[in-house]
Amino acid sequence: MARIPLGPKIRSRRKDQGLTQAALASAIGISASYMNLIEQDKRQIGGALLNRIAEKLVSSPEDLTGEAERHVIDDLEELIADPLLRPLMIDPRSAADLAAKNPEWARALVTLYRAWLDQSRSVMALTDRLQQDPFLAESIHAMLSHVTAIRSTSEILDQEKDLPAEQAARFHSILSSESEKLSDVSMTLNTWFDASNINTRSETPAEEVEDLFSSHNNYFAELETAATSLAEKITRGDRVLEGDMSDYARHKLGVLIHHEAELPAAVERLGKLSAWDPETRTLTLLSTAAPANRRFLVARLIVELSLHDLIDDLVRPEPVLSSDASRERAGHALSAYAASAMLLPYDSFLETARQVRFDIDALCQQFSVSYEQVCQRLVALRRAGDEGVPFALMQTDPSGSTTKRFPLPQLPLPRHGSACPLWAIYSAFQTPGRTVRQIVRFPDRSRFVFVARSIGKLSMTFHEPEFMHSMMLAYDVLYADEVVYSDGLDLTHADNVTDVGPNCRLCPREDCQFRQVDPILERQVE
Repeated sequence: MARIPLGPKIRSRRKDQGLTQAALASAIGISASYMNLIEQDKRQIGGALLNRIAEKLVSSPEDLTGEAERHVIDDLEELIADPLLRPLMIDPRSAADLAAKNPEWARALVTLYRAWLDQSRSVMALTDRLQQDPFLAESIHAMLSHVTAIRSTSEILDQEKDLPAEQAARFHSILSSESEKLSDVSMTLNTWFDASNINTRSETPAEEVEDLFSSHNNYFAELETAATSLAEKITRGDRVLEGDMSDYARHKLGVLIHHEAELPAAVERLGKLSAWDPETRTLTLLSTAAPANRRFLVARLIVELSLHDLIDDLVRPEPVLSSDASRERAGHALSAYAASAMLLPYDSFLETARQVRFDIDALCQQFSVSYEQVCQRLVALRRAGDEGVPFALMQTDPSGSTTKRFPLPQLPLPRHGSACPLWAIYSAFQTPGRTVRQIVRFPDRSRFVFVARSIGKLSMTFHEPEFMHSMMLAYDVLYADEVVYSDGLDLTHADNVTDVGPNCRLCPREDCQFRQVDPILERQVE
């Protein structure tokens, strides 16, 4: 697993500031020898110590830890894993070094790789279309038939010199007719090929939105401020309740909110639980939906109607969003972010989270929200100088596909496919609704605590199947004392630690009995 080297960055920033190693160590309250180990990247740091170093170096913790480079490293690891490059035997660890020391070259390589993927997939799409498109098959068959008819007729006219004039005229007529039909088919095919401008992209809109959130460290100060102001307009209490939002929507936005047993069929569906009619400005909610879900849906609609211009200003200039589909998806994601910020105000939520030591179930009860809403809010507590515990977030479906992810600089999460099969996020499917804890150790010796739970989306009717997904939070063992899920875990005993990797392709553990595919580069575990 490629870990972003923190030490060289600190050393570089220190030299830029004209500080000696001893002076920096004294300023932040540690020994010069420990500072030397940090700069040699032989000690992992975080929390208060990292904040003190960043403050002294006039930098941000995110800049030092490499939050901005994380998605570039993920892309480089994807590039290295490509079968085309496997013969080069590139060490996966070098991805982090390249991104940290030569970020422009790293982005250039990723840009070229993405362009190559785009072109390759366009060729594959065209090949697939050439093989399977029924119109093309029929047109080629017609073309071959006309060519055959023309050739046969030409051979008859060439070989039979004494044909009666009437028969010769008939064959000439056939030749002319078939030639005209062949020309028509050729023109039709030419038009079809001109119109078949297949353009495929190696990054989907969902992945581009993910990059947007990653580039902002999953924190949007403008939306936090706007959501707080909006909440103050809706209610004078500590909690934004569904009734308060319904009153605000009706009186300030002209929106009616109905609860029905079935959603109307003729209006726009907003997922499975709600429908929106812009003409009558009516939001219909399924009466069988969970109260926490109904509350969130109302909050999101209020945000979309009230903060539309602000969200548009955030989305429009973003270079990572390359298409209208990506920008539309980003708008919906930022609306959901602001709705979460309105229901779970930053200051009060973080204060309560610290009091209960980031107990997800306790936070669900305190704020009347769902498990998923709490998890997603926890990874957004990234305000500089007032951060929560840095959590990574991963969500997967029963097939193992990653459906949501927010990595940490030291803990990359798979963008495509599945992760290591030993991760708790997969074993959580065996015990639905129960919290699964796990201490893991990666090949680079970094250790994390994984907290996972599988959750079922309840069926609205008897005929609708229940769908399960698993959600996992992860945090560095450095923060173990701050999180309730570390209680009772012996972090020092080797038998309590599960040796894992990022995934089979990038894992160097040669003796792992759970390996599914060979690693891209065989090397010894540190």
